Amino acid sequence: MMAQLQMQALEPRQMQLAGYGVLTLILAGLLMYLVLPQWRAYQSTGASLALLRQGAADGATLETQLSQLRVDVERLERTLNGDASNLPAKQMEAFVIGRLQTISWRNNLVLVGVQPSEGTPLNEFRELIFDVDLKGGYFDFFDWLQNIDEELGFVVVKRFDISPSAGNSTEEEPELQIRLTMAAYRNQGS
Repeated sequence: MMAQLQMQALEPRQMQLAGYGVLTLILAGLLMYLVLPQWRAYQSTGASLALLRQGAADGATLETQLSQLRVDVERLERTLNGDASNLPAKQMEAFVIGRLQTISWRNNLVLVGVQPSEGTPLNEFRELIFDVDLKGGYFDFFDWLQNIDEELGFVVVKRFDISPSAGNSTEEEPELQIRLTMAAYRNQGS
């Protein structure tokens, strides 16, 4: 009743302004809750469309990128496992031992012995340990390490010990006794 009396007390101009105010509030609400979200959706759709058009234009580039990624994956697989990537564990041991012998002969070192063993599992990888005993000169050993890196890059030297050998040695280059622990890592499924 009080609101009715207040409405009757308003002049027509005040009544008109109050109507405009209510209409403005309704329009602002409609704009905020109906039109503005649709406008934002339209703008994001336009950005997505531009991105899709660019992707369609770069289709040949995408195929080139995929082939390059395949080549990179194959190269990384070779770096991780070398020529022994598809060999079972026992054959990999024989492969590594054979390469160690070949590299030793090439660098004038005597491969005294290699003892393969199973290391500790590391996440999804198995560790193959190779305890290696060598005899020879320091510079020959240095060349041997470089050849190991080139041919067996997937094998890591974990520990080594170099000491003078009790055998025959010359003044120029004493013969050394070298003990290495090397490791190779493979997937658990391999």
